[in-house]
Amino acid sequence: MLLRDEVDIICTPADVFAWLDELDRHYLLWHPDHISCNYIQGDSMAPGAVLFCQEYLHGRPHRFRMKVTRVVDGSRIEYSIGPGMAGSFSVRPAGQGVRFTAELRLGLALPLLSRAQDAVIRRLADWRIGALKRHMAEEGRNLKAMIEASRPLHHRRRSPVHA
Repeated sequence: MLLRDEVDIICTPADVFAWLDELDRHYLLWHPDHISCNYIQGDSMAPGAVLFCQEYLHGRPHRFRMKVTRVVDGSRIEYSIGPGMAGSFSVRPAGQGVRFTAELRLGLALPLLSRAQDAVIRRLADWRIGALKRHMAEEGRNLKAMIEASRPLHHRRRSPVHA
């Protein structure tokens, strides 16, 4: 099962990747349900880096290790959380800035069983999936607000004034 959230941000891809590279510093500000985030291996979003994160999801505290598995400079970071969970952050040009996409994959990569697996996940954890989707959407909106607010005024693109 794939969960996805997208948001347009008025910034450059470099702005997003600079923010993500210091995720440990921004994590608590990113979402009110975030508790902590520390690099336990490495110190930036590079392959092999591992972050230990804690956050509330669907009202309960969760702890997980996020291991960066692949980085495509300026466009994508892929990570694993453990068996059956992986995700990515990607950026591509869009409009006056970029489109930031966060994806979270739940379940094992078993092509022949993926539909059945998704149905079981939905049936057993439907309300949790809804909470994850809301959390991801809130993170997207918060990321947009933080990055756009941190850009120097002379770099911000202004929308046209409508008379």
